[in-house]
Amino acid sequence: MLNNPLRILQALDGYLTSPFELIVYGRSALALGYPNAPDEFAATMDVDAILPSKDLQAIEENDDFWEAQDKVNTQFSDAGLYFTHLFEEKQVILSPQWYTRIVPLTAFGF
Repeated sequence: MLNNPLRILQALDGYLTSPFELIVYGRSALALGYPNAPDEFAATMDVDAILPSKDLQAIEENDDFWEAQDKVNTQFSDAGLYFTHLFEEKQVILSPQWYTRIVPLTAFGF
């Protein structure tokens, strides 16, 4: 089965011209972070991400990221895949000290 989150993030990575730290959560994070995750996680049609408050201004000013996001959404529009759910940390329910518990997705070369 195709891994939609991986397809979306690989395309995003290909469009970026400089490194960008992205905090993925939801089904995409489960599909990418756990071996043998259920197929329905890999079938999700989008990637959700958290934008940390401490980085928000820099992210908002990062034209490279926003242009890459737009290109990904254009590339996958016919397939119904998208990368638009970007939330500030105060917009989602998180555990205390969540930022210190982030697990890098190094298995995919990101």
